[in-house]
Amino acid sequence: MDDAILQWVCSLATAFRQSAHLLLDQQYKLLLDTWSLGEIQEAFSLILEIEQHTNFHVLHPNHRQHSAIPHLQFIYDRLQKIFGLRLWAKVGQSLPQNETISLRCFRNLQALELLHIPVTSLKALQTLRPTLRSVIIVKGLTRLSDLFIRCGADKAGEFAWEQLQEAVLAHNSLYSLDHSLSLLPNLKILDLSHCELEDASALEYLPTVSLLDLSHNQLRLLPRLSPTATYSLIVLIANNNLFSHISGLHEMNNIEELDLRDNVLSLKEALSPIGALPHIRVLKISGNPITWDLNYRSQIIRQLNPATANHKVVFDDVPLTGQEYDEVGMHAVPAGSSYSPELLSSLSSLSSLCSPVNPISPAHGLISQPLYSPEEADLIQLDPVDSQPASLVNDSAPVSLKNSGNGQPRRKSKKKRTRHIAITDPDNEDMDNDSIHLAD
Repeated sequence: MDDAILQWVCSLATAFRQSAHLLLDQQYKLLLDTWSLGEIQEAFSLILEIEQHTNFHVLHPNHRQHSAIPHLQFIYDRLQKIFGLRLWAKVGQSLPQNETISLRCFRNLQALELLHIPVTSLKALQTLRPTLRSVIIVKGLTRLSDLFIRCGADKAGEFAWEQLQEAVLAHNSLYSLDHSLSLLPNLKILDLSHCELEDASALEYLPTVSLLDLSHNQLRLLPRLSPTATYSLIVLIANNNLFSHISGLHEMNNIEELDLRDNVLSLKEALSPIGALPHIRVLKISGNPITWDLNYRSQIIRQLNPATANHKVVFDDVPLTGQEYDEVGMHAVPAGSSYSPELLSSLSSLSSLCSPVNPISPAHGLISQPLYSPEEADLIQLDPVDSQPASLVNDSAPVSLKNSGNGQPRRKSKKKRTRHIAITDPDNEDMDNDSIHLAD
């Protein structure tokens, strides 16, 4: 084994020992770049027969006295037990064509995050289907089936992801979805923002979801959901699209938070389906042509379901006043009503005359809190941790749900707290002065 790599492995093992309690903490993710993971696996392949044996196994007796063996044993043991992994590509070290990344070392992952790494380059992903609860993929996916059916380079078949509850697939060039969503029976959070979607009709295959983010796409029609999903949906984020009407929204009558900002909603009649939403607590429609009318706020409040007067409502970031509560429901359309064919035709024709206001501005506020903005997604490789082959990050989910008191999950945000283990690159001329530290 190369002496520089051997020294690097020893340094990594030392860092792992110093942070052993964090490596086994479900609140933390291990951060690795593809170069570091490749070097670790190459070290394993030189000494360990991991391809043929599920347990740790030494190849030849002459290797038993190798000074790297105890360190590799410890690293291998910890990698099998960690709960979360964030894998990213270093600047200038993108994967060569047809090269794969094996996840065979990780047996117990519950959270996997990939940054600028093609899903099709992953091997052993299918072995994680029984344990993964959260998947985050930024700029590495072009077809959902590559992830949920083929499992990357495994070329697997259709099997359910029973434990998966969160899929954040923002900033991918998907354009459309597919039936692989039917393999996610317990998914609660689905983020498809910034995916250039023009067709989301395949969402009808999704069995159930509580939070759905479709923001910053090119959608003209609100997708229909399965009957179970329409019942379970609590938060719908659909800002920065091309919606001229919201036909079908009346079926999603358990929605509590709705973001329709920066679309092409032009007539107050276009928002009549909100009258079928008795639990609405947060409503955002700013940036639509309808808001050019100075009285739009009063007009929309009168279309709310009368039941919303019984709880606190925030409309375009401003809570309803006492006088506005008196107006709630005055012009509400009966629940279950849909557009007449004539009105639907009129609303659709108007969409060609309007364009979204600031269609690419990032969403802010209570509802939409993207994992990465477009700029951050492009520059993610320039993050300071790029100089650190391995580190730990306390990384809670970007969106989580809690109980609201009425039995329904509510959404809250969590702040991110990070801790890093910095390990000097073996190519560094100052290798003798390796600095390994744990820093808040």
